[in-house]
Amino acid sequence: VLIGGPHATGAPLHALKVCNADAVVVGEGEAVIADLVEALANNDKIELQGVITSEGGEVTFAPRLPLDEIPLPAWDMLDFEPYFALPSMATPSPWRYAPIMTSRGCPWQCTFCHNIFGKKLRTRSKESMEEELRLLEKRIGHGFIEVLDDCPNASRKHFEDMLDIFIQKRERLRVTFPNGLRIDRLDDETINLLCEARCAYAGSGIESGDPEMQILLRKNLDLEKARENIEKLDRKRIYTCGFFLVGLPNETFTSFLKTLRFALEVPLCQAYFLRLVPLPGSVLFAEMGGRIDGIDEHVDYFGEATQELAPNVRSLQRLALFLFYSRPSVWERILHRHPNKKTVLYKAFFASFLFSSPFKGSWLTYLSRYFA
Repeated sequence: VLIGGPHATGAPLHALKVCNADAVVVGEGEAVIADLVEALANNDKIELQGVITSEGGEVTFAPRLPLDEIPLPAWDMLDFEPYFALPSMATPSPWRYAPIMTSRGCPWQCTFCHNIFGKKLRTRSKESMEEELRLLEKRIGHGFIEVLDDCPNASRKHFEDMLDIFIQKRERLRVTFPNGLRIDRLDDETINLLCEARCAYAGSGIESGDPEMQILLRKNLDLEKARENIEKLDRKRIYTCGFFLVGLPNETFTSFLKTLRFALEVPLCQAYFLRLVPLPGSVLFAEMGGRIDGIDEHVDYFGEATQELAPNVRSLQRLALFLFYSRPSVWERILHRHPNKKTVLYKAFFASFLFSSPFKGSWLTYLSRYFA
């Protein structure tokens, strides 16, 4: 049993113990996975950079390879059809889709974010992206490509190169950004490119509508620029989504209201209001004492992180969801921007039963799962 990922990278010794794994890979695994499997198969002693076992070893990051040196996924060996029947990361689904990553690392220093790829941006070449999209086009035909980079538009040149490829393939492949764009870095030129590429879904991590909280989170998003660009995307009829955090460190009810007001004022098709969970390996986790106990329940974290909002985080989540989705303008926008009209009507049919009995079960949770 081998494990990796954000939690394993942020807390490898804890992950090793809890998962009863044979080895934990810290960071990116491509440079060590083959040697690790061979060592385990031969019962050899494991002495690889970035690999931790029950026998101990120094916690170091695995070597980070240039992205063009990493072989492409063996897409020819994957049966795509079962995945098409399930919801994808981008809400407008089901559809024929496939995920790709065109870059790793993020140059921003947000306190709540993971550090699995580091804080230095590494991008793939245009030729590498073209080759993978050519393979995926053969496998899925007409469909959607979900770009899962932490920040797809961190580099303007890389972003423009990526969109240029999708513009060439716009008759067969449409691009989506479910992980979110750095919305304040868009401008008229890149928004026009998104439109030419027939972008079907553009997420954006807003986190907070309070400028002071933006500073505390070290995200430093330009809220006015974000507002302006969301309006421009909406005018281009691109399906937009905003991600917001509830229960931030030192967040007050006034700060929450600023976030809620921002979400209600900008023309988003959907919004997530997510409870903050400090991730092991993040700056926020370290600032809160680096505690692991309660990671599954999250209760201990909220007691420390949100003095005023701690007891009411779930209620504020539900309130925000209700206020956002109770507006007719949102449903109208969803219907007109959603690339799959049949899916909207199907979900709205079932949602109507929930509205008719709002006190039976967790109807807001159900509703948010399907529309947010």
